[in-house]
Amino acid sequence: MLTTHEEKEENILSFYNSLLGESPDREITVNLEELNVPGFDLSELDMPFSEDEVWKTISSLPSNKAPWPRWFHWKILQNVLANN
Repeated sequence: MLTTHEEKEENILSFYNSLLGESPDREITVNLEELNVPGFDLSELDMPFSEDEVWKTISSLPSNKAPWPRWFHWKILQNVLANN
């Protein structure tokens, strides 16, 4: 039984590392600049979600769908959101 955050983290990382494996070093690389492929600034992808973004997403989901266990509907979260 895992009780600490560190034990849980180590177990999860170990599981996915064994499932996915490790990527080998590439022997060949492609220089996209030489191919005139435009670059993109992806730095925003590393930013954490804001609480406002999360609540907006929850509010926009259909209330009659169950993405989690069948007994759970987004309507519950939307009711919580409406009461806050």
